[in-house]
Amino acid sequence: MVKKIWASFKEFIYSQDLIKKSRYLAFIFCFIMLNIILLMYFKILPSDRMIFISNILIFFIFLILMLRPKYSLLWPLIGCIAFFVNIFVGGNVLGLLFYCVSLLILWRCNFFKNHTVFKLTFVLSFFIFAFVCQYVKWGLELLKLSLFNIVIALILLAGGLVFFAHDLRKYYTKKKVFNISKLDLTVRQSDCFLLASMHLSFKEIAERLCISESVIKKEMTRIYQVLNINNYAEFLIFIEKHEIVE
Repeated sequence: MVKKIWASFKEFIYSQDLIKKSRYLAFIFCFIMLNIILLMYFKILPSDRMIFISNILIFFIFLILMLRPKYSLLWPLIGCIAFFVNIFVGGNVLGLLFYCVSLLILWRCNFFKNHTVFKLTFVLSFFIFAFVCQYVKWGLELLKLSLFNIVIALILLAGGLVFFAHDLRKYYTKKKVFNISKLDLTVRQSDCFLLASMHLSFKEIAERLCISESVIKKEMTRIYQVLNINNYAEFLIFIEKHEIVE
Protein backbone atom coordinates (compact mmCIF):
# COMPACT_ATOMS: atom_id res chain seq x y z
CA MET A 1 0.00 0.00 0.00
CA VAL A 2 2.77 2.41 0.99
CA LYS A 3 4.76 1.51 -2.15
CA LYS A 4 1.71 2.13 -4.31
CA ILE A 5 1.13 5.55 -2.72
CA TRP A 6 4.83 6.42 -3.09
CA ALA A 7 4.79 5.32 -6.76
CA SER A 8 1.73 7.52 -7.41
CA PHE A 9 3.42 10.43 -5.64
CA LYS A 10 6.60 10.03 -7.74
CA GLU A 11 4.52 9.84 -10.90
CA PHE A 12 2.83 13.10 -9.92
CA ILE A 13 6.13 14.82 -9.09
CA TYR A 14 7.81 13.90 -12.39
CA SER A 15 4.71 14.37 -14.53
CA GLN A 16 4.87 17.01 -17.26
CA ASP A 17 1.12 17.64 -16.92
CA LEU A 18 1.19 21.18 -15.52
CA ILE A 19 -2.61 21.41 -15.41
CA LYS A 20 -2.86 18.37 -13.15
CA LYS A 21 -0.06 19.68 -10.93
CA SER A 22 -1.63 23.13 -10.80
CA ARG A 23 -4.99 21.78 -9.63
CA TYR A 24 -3.59 19.49 -6.91
CA LEU A 25 -1.17 22.09 -5.58
CA ALA A 26 -3.88 24.75 -5.60
CA PHE A 27 -6.09 22.43 -3.53
CA ILE A 28 -3.30 21.88 -0.98
CA PHE A 29 -2.38 25.57 -0.72
CA CYS A 30 -6.03 26.58 -0.59
CA PHE A 31 -6.43 24.45 2.52
CA ILE A 32 -3.25 25.94 4.04
CA MET A 33 -4.34 29.51 3.29
CA LEU A 34 -7.78 28.91 4.81
CA ASN A 35 -6.14 27.82 8.06
CA ILE A 36 -3.79 30.82 8.03
CA ILE A 37 -6.72 33.20 7.49
CA LEU A 38 -8.64 31.62 10.39
CA LEU A 39 -5.59 31.83 12.67
CA MET A 40 -5.20 35.52 11.78
CA TYR A 41 -8.91 36.20 12.24
CA PHE A 42 -8.88 34.73 15.76
CA LYS A 43 -5.67 36.69 16.57
CA ILE A 44 -3.58 33.54 17.00
CA LEU A 45 -1.21 34.72 14.26
CA PRO A 46 -0.15 38.40 14.20
CA SER A 47 -1.23 40.38 11.15
CA ASP A 48 -2.42 43.75 9.97
CA ARG A 49 -5.15 44.69 7.53
CA MET A 50 -2.98 44.50 4.40
CA ILE A 51 -1.60 41.05 5.27
CA PHE A 52 -5.08 39.74 6.09
CA ILE A 53 -6.63 41.10 2.88
CA SER A 54 -3.72 39.83 0.74
CA ASN A 55 -4.12 36.34 2.22
CA ILE A 56 -7.84 36.37 1.41
CA LEU A 57 -7.00 37.49 -2.14
CA ILE A 58 -4.44 34.69 -2.50
CA PHE A 59 -7.01 32.20 -1.15
CA PHE A 60 -9.50 33.17 -3.87
CA ILE A 61 -6.79 32.95 -6.55
CA PHE A 62 -6.10 29.40 -5.37
CA LEU A 63 -9.83 28.69 -5.68
CA ILE A 64 -9.70 29.93 -9.28
CA LEU A 65 -6.70 27.67 -9.95
CA MET A 66 -8.60 24.70 -8.54
CA LEU A 67 -11.47 25.34 -10.97
CA ARG A 68 -9.35 26.59 -13.88
CA PRO A 69 -5.87 25.05 -13.44
CA LYS A 70 -4.86 26.00 -16.98
CA TYR A 71 -4.43 29.61 -15.83
CA SER A 72 -0.92 28.79 -14.61
CA LEU A 73 0.22 32.42 -14.83
CA LEU A 74 -1.86 33.08 -11.71
CA TRP A 75 0.88 31.30 -9.73
CA PRO A 76 3.44 34.07 -10.35
CA LEU A 77 0.73 36.59 -9.42
CA ILE A 78 0.39 34.87 -6.03
CA GLY A 79 4.17 34.98 -5.61
CA CYS A 80 4.31 38.68 -6.51
CA ILE A 81 1.55 39.54 -4.02
CA ALA A 82 3.36 37.61 -1.28
CA PHE A 83 6.66 39.28 -2.26
CA PHE A 84 5.24 42.80 -2.14
CA VAL A 85 3.40 42.29 1.16
CA ASN A 86 6.44 40.72 2.86
CA ILE A 87 8.75 43.52 1.71
CA PHE A 88 6.36 46.46 2.18
CA VAL A 89 4.47 45.56 5.34
CA GLY A 90 6.96 43.57 7.35
CA GLY A 91 10.27 44.42 5.76
CA ASN A 92 10.68 40.66 5.53
CA VAL A 93 13.27 39.38 3.06
CA LEU A 94 11.27 36.14 2.89
CA GLY A 95 9.55 38.07 0.10
CA LEU A 96 12.66 37.53 -2.02
CA LEU A 97 11.95 33.79 -1.99
CA PHE A 98 8.43 34.38 -3.31
CA TYR A 99 9.84 36.65 -6.01
CA CYS A 100 12.39 34.03 -7.14
CA VAL A 101 9.72 31.31 -7.22
CA SER A 102 7.53 33.60 -9.33
CA LEU A 103 10.36 34.10 -11.81
CA LEU A 104 10.90 30.33 -12.05
CA ILE A 105 7.21 29.74 -12.77
CA LEU A 106 7.17 32.51 -15.39
CA TRP A 107 10.21 30.94 -17.02
CA ARG A 108 8.57 27.48 -16.93
CA CYS A 109 5.43 28.90 -18.57
CA ASN A 110 7.54 30.47 -21.39
CA PHE A 111 6.46 33.94 -20.27
CA PHE A 112 9.76 35.45 -21.45
CA LYS A 113 9.68 33.74 -24.87
CA ASN A 114 8.65 36.94 -26.67
CA HIS A 115 8.90 40.66 -25.83
CA THR A 116 11.69 39.59 -23.48
CA VAL A 117 13.22 43.02 -22.83
CA PHE A 118 9.85 44.62 -22.06
CA LYS A 119 8.80 41.81 -19.70
CA LEU A 120 12.15 41.70 -17.89
CA THR A 121 12.02 45.48 -17.49
CA PHE A 122 8.53 45.22 -15.98
CA VAL A 123 9.53 42.41 -13.60
CA LEU A 124 12.64 44.29 -12.46
CA SER A 125 10.67 47.54 -12.08
CA PHE A 126 8.16 45.77 -9.83
CA PHE A 127 11.05 44.44 -7.74
CA ILE A 128 12.50 47.94 -7.32
CA PHE A 129 9.05 49.44 -6.66
CA ALA A 130 8.53 47.10 -3.68
CA PHE A 131 11.73 48.37 -2.06
CA VAL A 132 10.85 51.98 -2.80
CA CYS A 133 7.57 51.38 -0.94
CA GLN A 134 9.50 49.76 1.90
CA TYR A 135 11.75 52.83 2.12
CA VAL A 136 8.71 55.15 2.20
CA LYS A 137 7.13 53.20 5.07
CA TRP A 138 10.13 52.06 7.12
CA GLY A 139 12.96 54.43 6.23
CA LEU A 140 16.54 53.96 5.13
CA GLU A 141 17.76 51.73 7.96
CA LEU A 142 15.44 48.82 7.18
CA LEU A 143 16.02 49.24 3.45
CA LYS A 144 19.79 48.95 3.97
CA LEU A 145 19.27 45.84 6.12
CA SER A 146 17.02 44.27 3.47
CA LEU A 147 19.50 45.00 0.67
CA PHE A 148 22.34 43.61 2.80
CA ASN A 149 20.36 40.41 3.43
CA ILE A 150 19.59 40.10 -0.28
CA VAL A 151 23.27 40.44 -1.19
CA ILE A 152 24.21 37.77 1.38
CA ALA A 153 21.42 35.49 0.11
CA LEU A 154 22.60 35.90 -3.50
CA ILE A 155 26.21 35.20 -2.51
CA LEU A 156 25.13 32.04 -0.66
CA LEU A 157 23.03 31.01 -3.66
CA ALA A 158 25.96 31.56 -6.02
CA GLY A 159 28.21 29.56 -3.70
CA GLY A 160 25.67 26.74 -3.59
CA LEU A 161 25.41 26.70 -7.38
CA VAL A 162 29.19 26.50 -7.70
CA PHE A 163 29.35 23.72 -5.11
CA PHE A 164 26.62 21.64 -6.77
CA ALA A 165 27.24 22.72 -10.39
CA HIS A 166 28.59 19.32 -11.44
CA ASP A 167 25.66 17.46 -9.87
CA LEU A 168 23.13 19.85 -11.39
CA ARG A 169 24.71 19.46 -14.82
CA LYS A 170 24.55 15.67 -14.51
CA TYR A 171 20.93 15.84 -13.38
CA TYR A 172 19.70 18.16 -16.13
CA THR A 173 21.88 16.87 -18.98
CA LYS A 174 20.05 14.23 -20.97
CA LYS A 175 22.30 11.21 -21.40
CA LYS A 176 22.36 8.88 -24.39
CA VAL A 177 21.11 5.40 -23.60
CA PHE A 178 23.85 2.82 -24.15
CA ASN A 179 22.90 -0.88 -24.15
CA ILE A 180 25.91 -3.05 -23.29
CA SER A 181 24.19 -6.18 -24.59
CA LYS A 182 24.97 -4.94 -28.10
CA LEU A 183 28.69 -5.14 -27.41
CA ASP A 184 30.79 -8.20 -28.13
CA LEU A 185 31.49 -8.96 -24.47
CA THR A 186 31.44 -12.08 -22.33
CA VAL A 187 29.12 -12.34 -19.34
CA ARG A 188 32.00 -11.56 -16.98
CA GLN A 189 33.06 -8.55 -19.03
CA SER A 190 29.48 -7.25 -19.04
CA ASP A 191 29.39 -7.62 -15.25
CA CYS A 192 32.68 -5.74 -14.98
CA PHE A 193 31.30 -3.01 -17.23
CA LEU A 194 28.18 -2.57 -15.10
CA LEU A 195 30.04 -2.53 -11.80
CA ALA A 196 32.70 -0.15 -13.13
CA SER A 197 29.95 2.17 -14.37
CA MET A 198 28.82 2.36 -10.72
CA HIS A 199 32.24 3.87 -9.90
CA LEU A 200 33.41 0.81 -7.98
CA SER A 201 37.16 0.27 -7.72
CA PHE A 202 38.80 -2.76 -9.34
CA LYS A 203 39.30 -4.24 -5.87
CA GLU A 204 35.59 -3.87 -5.05
CA ILE A 205 34.61 -5.39 -8.41
CA ALA A 206 36.97 -8.31 -7.79
CA GLU A 207 35.39 -8.92 -4.38
CA ARG A 208 31.90 -8.86 -5.84
CA LEU A 209 32.74 -11.26 -8.66
CA CYS A 210 35.00 -13.43 -6.47
CA ILE A 211 37.96 -13.20 -8.83
CA SER A 212 41.39 -11.58 -8.66
CA GLU A 213 42.01 -7.91 -9.30
CA SER A 214 44.45 -8.74 -12.12
CA VAL A 215 41.66 -10.55 -13.98
CA ILE A 216 39.46 -7.48 -13.61
CA LYS A 217 42.19 -5.32 -15.15
CA LYS A 218 42.44 -7.69 -18.13
CA GLU A 219 38.69 -7.69 -18.61
CA MET A 220 38.58 -3.89 -18.42
CA THR A 221 41.36 -3.68 -21.02
CA ARG A 222 39.16 -5.70 -23.35
CA ILE A 223 36.25 -3.34 -22.64
CA TYR A 224 38.45 -0.34 -23.51
CA GLN A 225 39.26 -1.96 -26.86
CA VAL A 226 35.61 -2.60 -27.66
CA LEU A 227 34.67 0.99 -26.75
CA ASN A 228 37.66 2.32 -28.69
CA ILE A 229 39.06 4.20 -25.70
CA ASN A 230 42.52 4.14 -24.16
CA ASN A 231 42.21 3.94 -20.38
CA TYR A 232 40.05 4.06 -17.26
CA ALA A 233 39.93 7.87 -17.23
CA GLU A 234 38.35 7.86 -20.70
CA PHE A 235 35.98 5.10 -19.54
CA LEU A 236 34.75 7.36 -16.72
CA ILE A 237 34.13 10.16 -19.22
CA PHE A 238 32.19 7.70 -21.39
CA ILE A 239 29.86 6.56 -18.59
CA GLU A 240 29.27 10.18 -17.53
CA LYS A 241 27.86 10.88 -20.99
CA HIS A 242 25.75 7.72 -21.27
CA GLU A 243 22.99 5.99 -19.36
CA ILE A 244 24.15 2.38 -19.13
CA VAL A 245 21.49 -0.33 -19.51
CA GLU A 246 21.66 -4.09 -19.94
